[in-house]
Amino acid sequence: PRIMAHQIIEAYQREKNYAGSNNTEEGGEQSTTLELLEKAEDVEDLSPDPDAWEEIRSILYEGLLLNSDDTNDTSCRYLKVHKSLHDKCRGDNAFTSQIWGLAQNLVGSILALSRQFGENEHTFTA
Repeated sequence: PRIMAHQIIEAYQREKNYAGSNNTEEGGEQSTTLELLEKAEDVEDLSPDPDAWEEIRSILYEGLLLNSDDTNDTSCRYLKVHKSLHDKCRGDNAFTSQIWGLAQNLVGSILALSRQFGENEHTFTA
């Protein structure tokens, strides 16, 4: 089945609402945002309009910034999604804005990571 932008956005909103609530049970066997992104085959389905693509791009960026200690290494999985989407966009001039959005995410996440290293530098003494 095709994965559409609205499915990913709805899953993301559902996860945010769930994380903000005090519920102890998660409803149903619904796919997570990351699982849907990993299954996405068609970049065009993820970017039917500029607003939808911006939401998807923001979700992808947030995923890169996760500090995950779990065994699946969530941020690494988001990086693989970025690479996969970039590979699908490459060579198709119709997806130039998507390629730039993905590149912007990667640069932004590297800058955020370098700031963390700068902050940690003050805790080490030689």
